[in-house]
Amino acid sequence: MATARELEAYLFEEFPAQDACEWDNPGISVGFPEREVTGIALALDASPDAIEAAAKLGCNVLVTHHPVFISAPDAIVDEPSSGLSSSAIVAAISNGITLIAMHTNLDRSAAAQENLASLLGAKRIGPLDGGTDDAEFGSKAALDPADNLTLLGLAQRCESAFARVAKVWGDPGRAIGTLAIVGGSASDLASAIIASGCDCAVVGEASFHKALDIVGSGSALIELGHDVSELPILDVLRATLERDRRFCRIVHMLPSERLWWQPRMVM
Repeated sequence: MATARELEAYLFEEFPAQDACEWDNPGISVGFPEREVTGIALALDASPDAIEAAAKLGCNVLVTHHPVFISAPDAIVDEPSSGLSSSAIVAAISNGITLIAMHTNLDRSAAAQENLASLLGAKRIGPLDGGTDDAEFGSKAALDPADNLTLLGLAQRCESAFARVAKVWGDPGRAIGTLAIVGGSASDLASAIIASGCDCAVVGEASFHKALDIVGSGSALIELGHDVSELPILDVLRATLERDRRFCRIVHMLPSERLWWQPRMVM
């Protein structure tokens, strides 16, 4: 069986560390790199709850999309006032769990972008045309012309695919053929989205004024929710791990965390 360090190396082969943003913190951030992997759990975030759930499954590695920290906490103590990252680090060490994140390097991969496009019933064409490296964190995709999809129809498709109510900007009856797709935060990619000339941008979230810029350029906009747009990336991680015989039998998907709700979802 492989060690946690070997698992990290395998993931970096698939999602190179050099593809991550300079400010990011992919790879092992906490734990025991030389211990043999006995079980791998997958989650969007390394929260204390996710770490406890992984431990109950007998996993000693938790692979997440978001790093447990970008900059290390000032203090690592088991107190609520110290913050979520601090509590998660304490929980990981206490349970003997190594934390590994694949973040912006995974966002940049064709596999992650194709997965998100497929959920929308679209085919990825390539990265956004933005003239900067940041544009590669988003993708351009095309819907099947035979679908004759309107903005309302696309929003309903999003709601069905992600089990969340989307926030929509634009004319419901507008015909939609091309998409600019950005998981997570899209505010830094607003200029690339605008330059793409797509009929609609489907993003995790955008700041209000960046959303105004996008819509003002002539594009419709659908905001799924930062976490909602990124949960499907765990399927990409699972498929990647299951391709390697060292890991194919020890991967556990933790239940997707639903951190927020809307009144109509509980009525």
